[in-house]
Amino acid sequence: MTTVTRGSQYSFTGATEVLNGTSGAQVGASLKFYLVTIINGSSEAQNITAEDDADNEVFEKIIGQFGGVIAYDSVGANGLVYVITDGHAAPAASVVQTAIRALGTSVGANTIDMSLSTVVDGVSFTVSGS
Repeated sequence: MTTVTRGSQYSFTGATEVLNGTSGAQVGASLKFYLVTIINGSSEAQNITAEDDADNEVFEKIIGQFGGVIAYDSVGANGLVYVITDGHAAPAASVVQTAIRALGTSVGANTIDMSLSTVVDGVSFTVSGS
């Protein structure tokens, strides 16, 4: 099998990587998944649906904490943000969680409290058709 070398000096062999314990999975360690939950100081998930339509709002602030974002999606009413990044040199979930919490209690145009937000490693993703 041909090894693909990327400009970042990492190399990977796609089909020989392991994804979620399954040998032969196609994406292997080249992707990393995170689940971010925006939680305020009262331990309540925050509705962030109005925080994605202007500069420096919550979505932009969250995504800025990850290096090499490939994709993200959100169920903003539940405070959930799903992030996929390049898995090579991706930050630990705990590091991103600390950074997001440090953004504070008044983030974005709607002053969202992010002080108890959580970031955990995702274990899978689902793609569905129409």
